[in-house]
Amino acid sequence: MDLINKWKQVILGTPYDAADKKVKQIIEKKTGKAKEIWDGMNKARDRDYLWEHVKSRKNPEQLHSISKYLLEMATAYAMPGSSLEKDSILLQDLIGALDWFYEEHYHAGKQAYGNWWPWEIGIPLRLNDITILLYDELGQERIKKYMDAIEYFQPDPRYSGANAKGTTAPHHREATGGNRVDICKVVAIRGAIMRQEEKIALASQAIQQVFEYVTEKDGFYEDGSFIQHGNIPYTGTYGNVLLRGVVELLLFLKDTPWEMKGPHVERIYQWVLTSFAPFLYKGAVMDMVSGRSVTRKEGEYGQGDHGRGREIIHSILLLCQSAPTSYVQEYQALIKYMIQSDTFVPYLERIEEIGLYQLAKKIVEDPAILAKNPENDHKQFPNMDRVVHHQKDFAFGIASHSTRTGNYEGMNGENVRGWYSGDGMTYLYNGDLSHYTDYWITVHPYRMPGTTEDTEIRKENSGQNPLGRSWVGGTWIGTNGIWGMDFASWDESLTAKKGWFLFQDKIIALGAGISSQKKGVRVETIVENRKFFPKECILIFYGNHEEEHSFTWEKRETQKTNWVHVTGPTSHSDIGYYFPTTGSLCLDWKERTGSYKALYDPTVETFVTHHYFEMWLDHGQQPCNDSYAYVILPNRSKEETKGYGAHSDFEILSNTKEVQAVYDQGLKILGILFWENKKQQVDFITCDHQAAVMIQEEGDHLTIAISDPTMENEFIDLKINRKACKVLFCDSNIQVDLQEESVGIRVYVKGLRGQRSRITIKTLV
Repeated sequence: MDLINKWKQVILGTPYDAADKKVKQIIEKKTGKAKEIWDGMNKARDRDYLWEHVKSRKNPEQLHSISKYLLEMATAYAMPGSSLEKDSILLQDLIGALDWFYEEHYHAGKQAYGNWWPWEIGIPLRLNDITILLYDELGQERIKKYMDAIEYFQPDPRYSGANAKGTTAPHHREATGGNRVDICKVVAIRGAIMRQEEKIALASQAIQQVFEYVTEKDGFYEDGSFIQHGNIPYTGTYGNVLLRGVVELLLFLKDTPWEMKGPHVERIYQWVLTSFAPFLYKGAVMDMVSGRSVTRKEGEYGQGDHGRGREIIHSILLLCQSAPTSYVQEYQALIKYMIQSDTFVPYLERIEEIGLYQLAKKIVEDPAILAKNPENDHKQFPNMDRVVHHQKDFAFGIASHSTRTGNYEGMNGENVRGWYSGDGMTYLYNGDLSHYTDYWITVHPYRMPGTTEDTEIRKENSGQNPLGRSWVGGTWIGTNGIWGMDFASWDESLTAKKGWFLFQDKIIALGAGISSQKKGVRVETIVENRKFFPKECILIFYGNHEEEHSFTWEKRETQKTNWVHVTGPTSHSDIGYYFPTTGSLCLDWKERTGSYKALYDPTVETFVTHHYFEMWLDHGQQPCNDSYAYVILPNRSKEETKGYGAHSDFEILSNTKEVQAVYDQGLKILGILFWENKKQQVDFITCDHQAAVMIQEEGDHLTIAISDPTMENEFIDLKINRKACKVLFCDSNIQVDLQEESVGIRVYVKGLRGQRSRITIKTLV
């Protein structure tokens, strides 16, 4: 099969069973959408636009929208079973529109403007697909004109900016990450259309770069992190663009002279499990790795957290066709679980690609494939300052920033109030699968859960990429972990030491050294800001050991509350909160309205309204060395929450700006965040460097996990004040000194980039 027909099958999903009910629905929907677009097209001979709402000559996003509309029409024309298949009038109008688009907007020598991406990636991808679908009808002269336009804007798969003067990125530069993969697709498919083997070969060679691990800026890191735009965690969007593009090119070039092979290529199979799977929850991908796309409307590019999750599942489905058998089995188990567990946005109902639908249906209906629930897992990603903690029926995430990563990204009118989404914001995923839908456009942007912030009014897009602090990271043993953030606000006026102890089904949050220089504004630690159904569906109670109150839907400030319970709208959505020490706790209920602005036209808005339960600790104005402590108890009942203080199984050993430490009696785990480079002791552990340390006792075995969150130390010295007789396991970078009454440990951490080191010793009981 030649490459043109091979790619045509990818676009259309052929061959397929036209009698399948879902296949017929997809064909009818695509045909109906194409007919609506066609009917709305301006067909006048002297036209100066194709569609009324995308007629700007200053906004390249509108040009990209035009190319998408033309692709919708071309797909309906080429799709077997469509009522518009081979429609001669549609073809005539379509070719006329393509020629008009070429002459007016997109041809070799055209002066580009605005955002660079539509010129070099968005439009070329669509125009390639249109040309493939209409290859026999366009004629070689017309095809060459269209391909010359693509060649002008994107000639080399290794670089961007060939003819980008006048755009947001006018300089010639190396292409990286997801953008590089898209560019390789553009060049490879154009090469197939023009029968230019050297272009296909160059694209196949250029894409090899993305398989290399990086230690800075864009790409995949050995710990599973993925960065795009220099310092933004982007697994959920650009990461999947890279994954999908690589998968498609693997299939496209398979069994050709340009097939991608070699040991580095196999990394893509590993990344599905190490970089993508940890951020999936019941069909959704966590927003903390989706950058500015979190503010995009469902159905528009990013499609919300469930839509972005579907896109990742799409990529894994395609990868099943080329991956080794051992990986395919894991992929299929993951895919089946994600599809079956997403009851909010049912996958097989929403899918709009026939080929992918057929692959998914086969997996779901195969009784031999057992769905795999990724519960009871803990993963840390120090190179992008993210951590995820999976337990039965919930997952918890933390988004931080440091000297290595940005605090948020706002650009192109998106995520313009994402100021605090990387300041230690916490994410709780549970049985309420709709929680993060419409969240970002309606939530109070000054009150993001987990953060400590002042209440000063901010300008949109302000304070991006501050210098940050280096001490951000953690360590873990098994499915339990600790995480810390040496926090400084965007203008350095507010500082705090923030720690989280993620022990099985509870999250203990500590804050210390909270100090602010700014006058006239209050400082708050946001415990919760949860989107719920209208208040008639929610019950909220709070109290202490002696009394209990029902929340009355009005702002309430209390000094004596040590527990709060929220009854959620679905099963497994109740949340308990426990406060070991009482303070100024505020509770409020707000109805909030926000809007989506269409990317193609910022004047077009869609408004939505949601209700929020807000809860925060008030530190007052200009606090000095203040602190906090609270515990999140997912899926606990009111009675369990109310009685938790009397039966809690942990002890806070220290909560200062020098050291934070918690001991869990049930797990026999001690977690310690050492914030300073000086000798400090907690219980039987002494440390003289900044470090994250966890110790777990199991009988006479003592397991220790150590990391350098700063990524700046050469080594960390620990002293374990226990008698030990034997080293049972030890990473190669650890030096051990078994003394008579203690154990000396030196951990060489230089070059480990925040990764943990482990040792297990046998103690003398």
